[in-house]
Amino acid sequence: MRLTSLRFVASSLFIVLFLLSASIPPAYADSAAEINKKGLALANAGDHEAAINEFSMAVALDPANVDAWYNRGRSHASLGRYPEAIKDYTRVVELDPGDAIAYNNRGHAYYSTGDLNRAVEDYSRAIKIKSDMATAFNNRGLAYDGLGKPDLAVRDYNRAIELNPSYAIAYNNRGLYHDNLGKYDLAIADFGKAISSNPHYALAYYNRGYVYHKVGNFEAALKDYSRTIELDPKYAAAYNNKGYVLSLIGDIGPAIAEYTKAVELDPKYATAYTNRGHAYGTMGKYDDAIRDHDKAIGLDPRHATAYNNRGFTYFNMGKYKEAAADYTKAIELNPKYATAFSNRGYTYDRLGDLGRAIKDYNKAIELNPKYSTAYNNRGFTYFNMGKYEEAVADYTKAIELNPKYGLAYFNRAVARLKTGDRDGSVEDLKSSARLGNKDARETLTELKITW
Repeated sequence: MRLTSLRFVASSLFIVLFLLSASIPPAYADSAAEINKKGLALANAGDHEAAINEFSMAVALDPANVDAWYNRGRSHASLGRYPEAIKDYTRVVELDPGDAIAYNNRGHAYYSTGDLNRAVEDYSRAIKIKSDMATAFNNRGLAYDGLGKPDLAVRDYNRAIELNPSYAIAYNNRGLYHDNLGKYDLAIADFGKAISSNPHYALAYYNRGYVYHKVGNFEAALKDYSRTIELDPKYAAAYNNKGYVLSLIGDIGPAIAEYTKAVELDPKYATAYTNRGHAYGTMGKYDDAIRDHDKAIGLDPRHATAYNNRGFTYFNMGKYKEAAADYTKAIELNPKYATAFSNRGYTYDRLGDLGRAIKDYNKAIELNPKYSTAYNNRGFTYFNMGKYEEAVADYTKAIELNPKYGLAYFNRAVARLKTGDRDGSVEDLKSSARLGNKDARETLTELKITW
């Protein structure tokens, strides 16, 4: 009889008695079966330590009791003791080479220890024994994904879904595959199917919320994060992500409340601390912001985003040297951090080091050719260098990448005026004003031009 539990080691007395016996008397075998049942009851009640003790006594009495070995393996796995689980599942398949479930479970134990190649081998053995085992296909897909073989992974997810069209976990995993490829519509559809199959699947709501966030559908993202929290009130990452979306739409107070909940649930959640710090900075509460960034860095000294965010706060405080130092640290930790390069470039501009500013903007654009802010910032520095044509070109590129970039229109208006293009400048001011830029609106009002 198998279920969902595992167990521990028998007393040496039982082991000695067994070693002295050439065969297992029927009474001992019956006793082992009863002890296994007792272990199952304990495991099902969540007391895996006690269950392991019972299973260990059972296999000491009857070393051929496949169920007791299997159940002890499950209990070890439930406690995160994967090496012990592997040993027990190995004994199961030695006694019963046709046990597909044991191979699948041992594969999961190997996966949990990071031995993905052995995990794939075991899932494949399970599939060879039981070709319609959807769970093994899904699990092998996860292992292939971990090995950097996404095509093999999605093939297995597809097969798992073919075998079980209501397999929520497989839909979720395939959704992650599509998300990684930037196929957001397909990802959203798969997460939706996972939710339809299991309306209480918090992780699928969370993942769909994250994709909605990436595509800019903030209302849908907030709805999914809220549903995640309803289903799992202790899901710290959902609070953090909800806070981040609230920050993006300007609801800073509620965002801070979500970040606070995240760090209450997980006091070591560095990202939530630096996100809250950034929100405090947006409100002008710089001391609170620095405190949170410091906390994040203390928890994770290699958190590049925390250094970048603290640098941004220092910049807003007018502490440009401190800001530049933090951006430099962020870049050291993540040499492909385009935002930190752009931010440091803007800081160098304020420090009067325009040449180094241009180099940093160039690097930011090299890392992210669609980075509109970097083009706008480089245009600003070119303007300060008196290179107005180059400034106009960069502002134009920023606008091409982000047609709703009101500040870039305003900056191009100023640069165009320097090049003698008054008509173009006025049109840019109008575009900037329509996009909500306050400076453009005030300028047009002063010029008595209707926008």
